[in-house]
Formats: sequence, structure tokens, C-alpha cells
Amino acid sequence: MRTYSSLINHLESGKCLYLTQPMCIMRCLGKWWYSPLYMDIDLHVQLRTGRINLDEMQQWVKGGVLQPFICRAEGCGKTFGHLSSLVLHCESLACGWDVARLNMPGLEAEIKMSCLGKDSTAN
Repeated sequence: MRTYSSLINHLESGKCLYLTQPMCIMRCLGKWWYSPLYMDIDLHVQLRTGRINLDEMQQWVKGGVLQPFICRAEGCGKTFGHLSSLVLHCESLACGWDVARLNMPGLEAEIKMSCLGKDSTAN
């Protein structure tokens, strides 16, 4: 993939042969210490403590009822239903945040460990 947003969109789509359960990403984000920087904090806590049903949450996101991601750049505050949309927003330089602020290498390592069952140094 050429961009982080296209890779994450592919993973979120459910069509990736290596990640057949896209909600694993959301579970991973709920446990990752870095994600509250760009994720709704209440949702992060509920994911972290297992107090939210992922299937139900996915329906809320699909229905546009829940937008778990937020750009916290000063003056922005735009919310997103999908991580890939937030990443695209940052890649497009639509505000003061750039994609480096999202720590994509760290997220890649977390997804490899928690969703793919691989060591973070694996390719």
C-alpha cells in the first residue's frame, strides 16, 4: 500500500487475508496506551475494561451513531467513524496534525502482536 490510510482501510474492510476479524484493530486500540491521543477516551476505557460489545459497537459505527476517532489538533476537533478516515485526514494535511503524530509504526507493532500473533519485529 502506498499510504497508511489505504493500508488501514484494507485492514478495516474485512477483505484482508491476514486479518479476517477487523474489529481486532478496535480491540487493539482499546488496549494500546497511545490511542487515547486520537480516540474517544470513554470508548477507549470501555474497550480496555471489556465493558463494550464489539459487534454492537461495530453496528453503531456503521450506522453513523458512533464516531470513535477524533483529531485533537488545535482548532480542528473533527470526528471519524474509522481510523483510516482519521489517518487520511492527517495525511492530507487538512489541519495542524500530520500522520507522524499518530505513531503508525507503534500501531503496526501492536496490531502484529495482538491481531496477527506475531512478534513486533516480524515482517
